[in-house]
Amino acid sequence: MSKILVIDDNRNNLKLLEVLLKRSFRDYEILTEQSGPEGIEIAKKELPDAIILDIRMPDMDGYEVCKHLQSDESTRYIPVLLLTAYQSDSKDVIRGLEFGALSFLTKPIDNDVLIAHVNVALRITKAEKALRESERKIRSLLTERNQAEEEI
Repeated sequence: MSKILVIDDNRNNLKLLEVLLKRSFRDYEILTEQSGPEGIEIAKKELPDAIILDIRMPDMDGYEVCKHLQSDESTRYIPVLLLTAYQSDSKDVIRGLEFGALSFLTKPIDNDVLIAHVNVALRITKAEKALRESERKIRSLLTERNQAEEEI
């Protein structure tokens, strides 16, 4: 089953996002986590198709979580949408994008805008998975061809 992971230390924010996402993405399992380190572990275990990540968290901020996700081979291709309720400037946005986030969104955010960003992230995930599978098949065919040529 396809999955979306939401990481936010605020339980109310998690519940609101979970309800919104379940309503909009009925074929997806919505996973939630309240801390950065635990969110990273869930991401590694479950390999969600997209992650919505709050920036301001007490144990590890969203930038650091994003950096960890991007540096790990198993999670580096998962699109991350950074979300914050705090006033942000262009430096914050640039920092988030440099750490590997796909989007940087500021609350309050229109639900339709959030859903549109999640849809983009899910399309990217689908396309990248298809691309990696095609590359795997091509490598396999090349290996078979090389073996056949050696036998000849």
